[in-house]
Amino acid sequence: MNQVVYNANKLAGLVAEKKKMQNWFDYYHLKYTRDKEQRPRVKLGFLGLWGKKVDAMDHFTAEIEKLSDQVSIFFF
Repeated sequence: MNQVVYNANKLAGLVAEKKKMQNWFDYYHLKYTRDKEQRPRVKLGFLGLWGKKVDAMDHFTAEIEKLSDQVSIFFF
């Protein structure tokens, strides 16, 4: 029974992380729909201060797909 609770907690964490990534995607998508001249970019480094700049919508789409795959593992 403890294993089931552990897996449920891990699943809940993954779902929360996926929702957070979806919220960021929605934010950047809305930003893009207001100004279609330039796609929003985000830095991947520590606190967004350093690191490689990437397309925000592509990045969060990839993260959401990765988390969806991890969540689907729990059901199969």
